[in-house]
Amino acid sequence: MSRQTSTVQGSEKIPGLKPKHPKQGNLDDVKAHRSMQEFLVWLHQEFGPVAKFWYGEQFVVSVASPELLKQHGNLFDRPDLFLKSAEAILEPQSVQFTNGEEGRRRRRIYDKCYSHAIVMDFLPTVQQHCEELIERWAGYPPGQHIDCSEEGQEIIVKIAAENAIGADFFQDEQHLKELVRALKTADKDLTDRLLDSQRGSSVEFENAKKYIFSAVKTAVDRRKSGIRPPSGGQVLDAMLENNLPVHVILSDLVTMIFGGMITPLNSEFEFMMKEIKMVNKKS
Repeated sequence: MSRQTSTVQGSEKIPGLKPKHPKQGNLDDVKAHRSMQEFLVWLHQEFGPVAKFWYGEQFVVSVASPELLKQHGNLFDRPDLFLKSAEAILEPQSVQFTNGEEGRRRRRIYDKCYSHAIVMDFLPTVQQHCEELIERWAGYPPGQHIDCSEEGQEIIVKIAAENAIGADFFQDEQHLKELVRALKTADKDLTDRLLDSQRGSSVEFENAKKYIFSAVKTAVDRRKSGIRPPSGGQVLDAMLENNLPVHVILSDLVTMIFGGMITPLNSEFEFMMKEIKMVNKKS
């Protein structure tokens, strides 16, 4: 929740930060934590489930409690304050930035593709990928370092892309690695730009973006030609059935893949690995 004003009535009752600068607010604190996510984790550790800060001149209240968040469940339209920098990779037409009736319409289309029945139907594919990862790790020599972050991101991107587009999205492992590399390049560029608003796009970012959209477009063209995947792809099917424009389809598919890599799926994988580490220590 946010309100654009320099003084907000009642804000003194909310725990949190006071603005350090009239124009920059608490952006220096965000920069000190290297990412908005890490900053918010710290903010709520310090001030509890409801905390305030200033994003530039914008007053922001962050809610980290599921119970409290339910009280605002009817809210739909979102300010583009924190997402503005992501427009560079997701494009302005992304569902991430689309409010109003069009935003609600697309959300209704996509939400049906993540029903319990559809997710359960895709679960064997997820299980297969996990078993393949475990088998590969088991084949490494004792003591060999495993880059869990990189391999975790690969399986997460694989699951997110195949769920949305179809299990035939990746031609081979090299295709997967190149897409993950492009997504990580884009993510780093956007993070750097968030911390430095004067920074523009880099050549590496533009090349990465071109590769990501080209890979997704190839998959969309293949589906439009009538080639069906062995599993997954309900989101793309729904997009085509509802005659969404191609530029919207591409943007929203990239949004789902990119979002899967940098947010919930990635966090769940990291949590799982930390739990395994704790169990091993106890045993």
